[in-house]
Formats: sequence, structure tokens, C-alpha cells
Amino acid sequence: MPKAYCRSCGKHTAHKMVMKRVQSQPEGWQGFQQFLTMLMQGQHYYQMEKRYFCRVCNQQNERAAQRDLFASV
Repeated sequence: MPKAYCRSCGKHTAHKMVMKRVQSQPEGWQGFQQFLTMLMQGQHYYQMEKRYFCRVCNQQNERAAQRDLFASV
């Protein structure tokens, strides 16, 4: 499990990663074309982004950088 600095706990703790759907989706003809392209390429139907949560206090970490997550590994 990746570790990152948690501001609430004040130390490096294990973090869980959760994929969350991006709320803003293109509409109209462009959105339809992107949907078909993603469907044909076998990608997710929706765009997803990574969210990191502290395993100790369950506080969401603000866009933890990859270098921070694996610093203590």
C-alpha cells in the first residue's frame, strides 16, 4: 500500500487509492465521438481520476504526487 504524508495525522501513513469518475463530460457530437473511441479502444466508459485517502484518519490527501507515495518504499 502506498505511503504519503498526511496533514491531519502529521506523519507518513498508508493511503488507499480510489478511482472516482470525473464529473465534467463533453456533450454533443464531440462527446459522442469520444465515447465511441473509448468503447472501441476498450477503455473506461467514463474518465476516471485517482483519489488518495489516509488509512488512519480517512482524510482525503490532495493530489499526492507519485514521488511522495513511494518515497519510503
